[in-house]
Amino acid sequence: GVTVEAKKTVDMNRPAPERYRARVEVRDTGIGIKKEEQANLFKKFVRAGEGSKVNVVGTGLGLYVVRKMIEAHKGRIWAESAGEGRGSSFIIELPLNLPHPPEKEFVKRVVMEKDLSPKT
Repeated sequence: GVTVEAKKTVDMNRPAPERYRARVEVRDTGIGIKKEEQANLFKKFVRAGEGSKVNVVGTGLGLYVVRKMIEAHKGRIWAESAGEGRGSSFIIELPLNLPHPPEKEFVKRVVMEKDLSPKT
């Protein structure tokens, strides 16, 4: 299954306009990512070794383009995984550029049940 969660985070070590950030985390229970592959995932033309078992086509540009777009908005993206067969998380943080705290807290969670395991 896949879970998508969006929430506001606060980093008091940043100046006020950059302090409030939107964080979106996409977690799955899929094939996971080997530790040694995680550092290179967002580079040009890189695909995780086991990724071709789930998605045969691909250029290895998708995550690179996403990283560039997020960085253009002064955000960041990274991936976490406990390893093969343990699922993955992709986390995006973008600044909200607010001079003071937003009036309301927000947390939105969506759970999608879809089998993402490789077909044999």
